[in-house]
Amino acid sequence: MKALPVGIQSFEDLRNMGYLYVDKTEDIHRLITSGKIYFLSRPRRFGKSLLVSTLGELFKGEKSLFEGLYICDKYDWTQQYPIITIDWSIIKHATSEEMERDMCRFLSQIAAKYQITLLSDYASGKFAELIECLFEKKGRKVVVLVDEYDKPILDAMFARIPYQLHIPCDAYYHSLILLWLNMLGFDVLGEVPTDIGRIDAVWRQEDRVVIAEIKHDENSTLEALLQEAFEQIHDRRYYEAFSRKNRRVALLAIAIAGKETACRMEEL
Repeated sequence: MKALPVGIQSFEDLRNMGYLYVDKTEDIHRLITSGKIYFLSRPRRFGKSLLVSTLGELFKGEKSLFEGLYICDKYDWTQQYPIITIDWSIIKHATSEEMERDMCRFLSQIAAKYQITLLSDYASGKFAELIECLFEKKGRKVVVLVDEYDKPILDAMFARIPYQLHIPCDAYYHSLILLWLNMLGFDVLGEVPTDIGRIDAVWRQEDRVVIAEIKHDENSTLEALLQEAFEQIHDRRYYEAFSRKNRRVALLAIAIAGKETACRMEEL
C-alpha cells in the first residue's frame, strides 16, 4: 500500500516519491477552464498548499507529473506560463517595514532567475514591474499563486494578545475575547498594567475609553460574575488614569459561566 502524504505540500514530491494521491484533477480542470472567480473556504491541513503547488506544476507544463490522472489528456501541455508563487509563511512580516523589505528581496530573487532587473524601490512597484517584464519576455500571461495569505493577518491579530494568556481556563477565554474584539476592528490592549493591578482590556473609541474586566467561573452565576467584575474595576479604580484626561469612560463587565455568557456596560 502506498504511504499517506502526511505533511507533504509539494505536488512534485508527492508524485515522484510515490505517495498515495486521490485524483482531484477533474475538479482542477473544471476550475481553470470554466468560470472566473471562485472562493474556496477550507480549514487548516485541508490541502490548500498542495492545491497551489499542483496548479504551479500544471501551468509550468510538467506533464510527466500528471501521467495517469484525469487531466493528463485534457490539458494543452504546450501552454506553459511564467509563475510567481508567493508564500507568506516564508516572508518576514513582523512590521510593515520588515514586510516591505523582505518582499522586495523575494521579488528580486524571482526576477534574477529570469535575468530581469527590477528598477522600482518599492514592493508594489517591483511586483507590477516583474509581471510586465515576464509577460514581455515570455509572451504569455503570468500566473500568480499566493499561499498562506492569511498568516500575516492572523499573526497581527495574535500579536495583540499577551503571550501569558495562551494557556487554558480563565486566560483561554480572555485571549478569545481579545481576539474577537480585535477582529471587530477595535484597537484593544490586553493586560494593561496599573499601580494596583492589570486591566484585562482597554480600547479607545471616538468619544470614550472602554475598560473591560473578564470573569470566568464554571460554578458561579452570570449575575454574580458581572457584579464581581464591576466591583474589581471600582475597588482598584482602574478608570482614574483615563478619566483624568477628560475623556468619557465606559466600564464593561464580561462574564462566562459554563456555556453561558453575558456582558453589561455602565458609563461613569
